[in-house]
Amino acid sequence: MSNGQLDRALQIAIFAAIGGLYWQVFAMNNRLTTQIADVDSRLSAQITEVDLRLSAQIAEVDARLSAAIAELSERLGRVETHILYLTPNSEDTLR
Repeated sequence: MSNGQLDRALQIAIFAAIGGLYWQVFAMNNRLTTQIADVDSRLSAQITEVDLRLSAQIAEVDARLSAAIAELSERLGRVETHILYLTPNSEDTLR
């Protein structure tokens, strides 16, 4: 084998190795793209689930707070009525 043929064989081997590396990078890129899309869709589903759960909890807390506010308003009204009943009128204090 002459030097020219050996150089040519080495060039072919190097180009084949570079082509193989390129193919591996391309294949890995495709796998990573698929895996990223899968993770993204799973995270999206989990985020939606958590969002729905939190929305339900917020609605429940809001309903409980509304009921507590209504009860406190009613009690305040009754206390105000008692205070007005127990407070002497200005006419009574003048006599």
